[in-house]
Amino acid sequence: MNKQYQIPSSVASKLEQIKLYMGTHSVTAFVGAGFSMNAEIPSNVSMKTWAQLRKVFLDKLYPNNEEDKKNDANDVVRLSSLIDAQFGHNELDNILEEALPDQLIQPGRLHRLLVQLPWKDILTTNYDTLIERAAGQVINGFKLVTNKETLLYQPSPRIIKLHGSFPNIRPYIMTQEDYRRYPTERPEMVNTAKQCFLESLVCLIGFSGEDPNFRAWIGWLKDVIGQQRICPTYLITYRKGFHDAEKVLLSKLGIDIINLAEVGGVDGYYSAYDFFLNYLKEKPSEWNGKVSFDHLRDKNLPDTKFKEYIAEKIKDMQVARETYPGWLLLPKAHEEDMDSVGKDAIFLEHYFKRITDDATKLHLLYELNWRLNISATPKNLDWFIAGIEDLAKRLTDFSAEDKKRMSDLFLSLLENYRNNGKAKQFVKLCDDLLEDKNVISSRYVYYQQALFYLTQYDNQKLKEVLMKWTVDIGDYQNCIQKANLLYYIGEELEAYQLLAKCKNVICKSLLQNREDIYAKSCLTYILKTMKWCGRKVEYTDADMDTDSDNIEKFAIGETLEELTEKISGKAYEEKPVHGFIREHLFEIGDYNNSWNLGSSGFIADYLYPCKWWMLKERLGMSMFLMNQNFTKYCILKMFDYSWDMAWNMMMVSANSKIVESVFGREQLSLITEEKANELFDTYIALFEKADIQGRSWINNKVLNILPTVLGRLCTKVSQDRVLNFVEAALKWQPIFVNKILKCAYDCLNNDNLKVIWVLLLTEKKAATHYSRDGYTFPDRYMLNFTITNDMKKKIVDGLRSNKKEDVLQSMISLEVLWNRAELTDEDKSKISKAVREMRNGQNTISEAIYTYSYVDVSDEEHDTFQNRLDDEVQTFCETNYLFTNTSETFSQWHSVIEKINVLRKYLSDEQKRFVLLHCCDMIEQNKSSFEKDDRQDFFGGMRRFTQQIVKTYQSLFLNTAFDAWNGNEAEKIENQIDWLRSKGYRCLPMKVKALMHQQQNIGGDIIGAIKSSLFSKKQEVQVEGINAFFVLKDNGGDVSEILSYIFDNFRLADPAVYKELLILFVNVIVRNYNENDFHHHVMIFLTSIHEDCENYGLDVCALSDLQHYTNYVAGALSEKTQIENIPVFTIEESGFNDVFVGFDKGVESAQHKNYQ
Repeated sequence: MNKQYQIPSSVASKLEQIKLYMGTHSVTAFVGAGFSMNAEIPSNVSMKTWAQLRKVFLDKLYPNNEEDKKNDANDVVRLSSLIDAQFGHNELDNILEEALPDQLIQPGRLHRLLVQLPWKDILTTNYDTLIERAAGQVINGFKLVTNKETLLYQPSPRIIKLHGSFPNIRPYIMTQEDYRRYPTERPEMVNTAKQCFLESLVCLIGFSGEDPNFRAWIGWLKDVIGQQRICPTYLITYRKGFHDAEKVLLSKLGIDIINLAEVGGVDGYYSAYDFFLNYLKEKPSEWNGKVSFDHLRDKNLPDTKFKEYIAEKIKDMQVARETYPGWLLLPKAHEEDMDSVGKDAIFLEHYFKRITDDATKLHLLYELNWRLNISATPKNLDWFIAGIEDLAKRLTDFSAEDKKRMSDLFLSLLENYRNNGKAKQFVKLCDDLLEDKNVISSRYVYYQQALFYLTQYDNQKLKEVLMKWTVDIGDYQNCIQKANLLYYIGEELEAYQLLAKCKNVICKSLLQNREDIYAKSCLTYILKTMKWCGRKVEYTDADMDTDSDNIEKFAIGETLEELTEKISGKAYEEKPVHGFIREHLFEIGDYNNSWNLGSSGFIADYLYPCKWWMLKERLGMSMFLMNQNFTKYCILKMFDYSWDMAWNMMMVSANSKIVESVFGREQLSLITEEKANELFDTYIALFEKADIQGRSWINNKVLNILPTVLGRLCTKVSQDRVLNFVEAALKWQPIFVNKILKCAYDCLNNDNLKVIWVLLLTEKKAATHYSRDGYTFPDRYMLNFTITNDMKKKIVDGLRSNKKEDVLQSMISLEVLWNRAELTDEDKSKISKAVREMRNGQNTISEAIYTYSYVDVSDEEHDTFQNRLDDEVQTFCETNYLFTNTSETFSQWHSVIEKINVLRKYLSDEQKRFVLLHCCDMIEQNKSSFEKDDRQDFFGGMRRFTQQIVKTYQSLFLNTAFDAWNGNEAEKIENQIDWLRSKGYRCLPMKVKALMHQQQNIGGDIIGAIKSSLFSKKQEVQVEGINAFFVLKDNGGDVSEILSYIFDNFRLADPAVYKELLILFVNVIVRNYNENDFHHHVMIFLTSIHEDCENYGLDVCALSDLQHYTNYVAGALSEKTQIENIPVFTIEESGFNDVFVGFDKGVESAQHKNYQ
């Protein structure tokens, strides 16, 4: 434009929006009678206005009666109806042609400017031919449409004459009857206009409030204009002193005003249209969403300046929103425009609190909400949510336009409630919004409900919501959201058909308007889901439009995979120190505490997971697992900042492996028992009624997610719920629950574990290598539950069964019950008889050898058994087990010595000596194999087999008396022990036993070795030290120095060694050791841990371990001593059931008959 204009930002933003839409051929011009006044009219010719036309009608009706003319108050439409009634419609048409002399006037410059713009279509109620003649004077592609026949076959862009056309397309629409019958007689015209209002931005040009055509068409189209559409409707006018009431009235009709009288340099209608049309000819400005705040300078503005400043910033945000081109997801090129949104959102709280009127508050929240949405920036801001909730209380006080603004804020409120575990508030707000359909379109509420029930695995309610959810095909994003949900729950055909409709609508739209950014960016995700659905459904050509064959080339925007890669890259890369920082300043002892936020205003560990999740939900794809590693990363980080949102992310999108990785003790420590109970109650019914055979999405979640989730929640929930879970789990197939059952057992107190033991021993099978249909049993045997006759009968029957699995099941149950005091001598006699029959019968199994440890050889079987054992020993001692380049020889060697070791109580000292010396010789002869350390090789190399041999060799050695050994034999063994230790074998216990046999003092080097081993982070080294300790103690050695060392250095040890050291204390206690007032020292030790463990610097898992095993010691101490007030970590202190149950396990250990 050559002329300089002063354009207010409120007008500029709307004009820029029109330009952007016009760039995508998505703007329709609706031209009224006022625009015809811009024609080239000879001086001797006049074009009648509506007021002048009314005078012509009065002259016709009252040719010689001025008084009647004056008294007739009818409007121009009523008067035309009277003329039609008195003179006929043909006469009325002639009057119109004479009043609007089309043949005597020519299109003006503004008409030519109008048709040079790339309108989608031009609709007009004008009878004159000015627009089509102007189109004929310039090069353009407009096709003229004057009736339904031409309407059907003419593609856009078109000039559509809605009310007839001079001189032949009659009758001209003018009378009341014409208007009444128009929608039924010309539905094609009405529907075409409706489609234009639905699919494009509409500019009303040349209309005024007194224009009867304007009033009629607004009435016919009010059902589509007033909807919450993507494309607005603008009345282009020039009018000074526009009354507020008229603005409100038009706003209620869904029409926004561009009053060009506000533009400096515009001085009339002609000037206004000249400015408007020339402005649209210019290339649209590139969209810029940046809005700058100077938070340091602005916060201290005086009230008057502050109000002006806030109004300006709200307007700037409004301009950015209104000129947004329509991308479904913000393009990478414009992400910088929104970089500061997060930081602004945090600082805007100060501004918000200074605002005193609700309208300004609403406008600020509305514009900020749009920016947070479009930039996928977290909205979980206390002041922001509280502000929406406060304004919602006064919803009825707002104007119709402001109520529309509130609708978007209500959606953000729903999203916040859903992601923050506020189920009651969420459900109530959904009900309220669905009840009041004037506030928000139900389809958006239904999407939020669908996500809510998806997280809860409530398939029935999810399907009910999907049934109620009616989409608007023009709302592509909402269609994508519903279609993805349908696909996910197995309704692939319905999803495909919905998206096919969308695709066809987009296809037709893009063939006419190839730059529709919103449609093109949605197309990317429509095609993605259609491809997924297409793998599972069959469809016919009728499902697709033939014009859509090459539509893929129009799709724009990043795919979800590309978005994931981009966001994950930023998340992994942006690793500055965030969060709370205690920073040492330069001066000695001077520290500074501060919060370090990211450049976006949010901590990166929270921002990127939240951003990714918001984008996935916008696309309806939150439930799809895209990039397992990043999903795991996001959920883990989110648990630290928004626990409920992380829970939603996990329950919706994680697989079983991710759940095991992200839902641990650290995450559980952040919630209360009440919260855990609430979550448990939400899902336990599904777990109890699980359909193991089903293949639906819900069964997949229940089978793969719920066992781990509910099992781990057992560490937090009430005891009745833990028992409920275990009982329900024991009805599942063991393969799904065995892994988590151990955790659940450890969360049961003694009273509830009794119930489970009775159930297991009466009705269930234990997991064995023979069968996969058995359950993991608790490793807590010594409980005071009732031994029933059914249990005893089941054991005896199993032992006599011909099935190896039944025999093994009885042996497992027998190990649980054998040392129980409630088992009478008569019971043991019957069971022993069955055991012996099995050992000597055809149904014996290899594991039967272990029964000799508790059911002795009877007199009847003694000779046979002893002869067989003697032969076994002799054969072993006569066999050379020499390495032959395979593991087979060593495997046989270990198998035989393991059997001999199990039966060692039936061996004579001489037999043990022969076996040990033969092992010593075999190791010597295979020295090169034992020397080689190939543990890093695949499957552990040969060292795996040699370690097994040495371990069993050591066990037999430690349980052998050496009184009859000569000096050379003892020396030979001892030398080999030293050699084995030098090669990495854990033979320190053997060394201690050998030294004590020779009645040598255990020197400082051995004591030092034991101490060092006990504090080793390598478990096998620590276990070696523990075994050496007990060899020393059980053989009369002095262990007080070692125990003192543990007491003194425990606090300084690596957390990895706590467990075994505390178990060592338990084993010392249950062996009735109390030298040097050991029990008193343990009491002091436990008190110290109880008072100081929070200062150990441990993470949640390590702290729980420490507390659990400390309770384990406390339980054993309470059972074996009379000490009172032994400190115990309660559930309230530790936060975990299984930590507290450590005390019960200590009591059980002390009660174990083998430790008496």
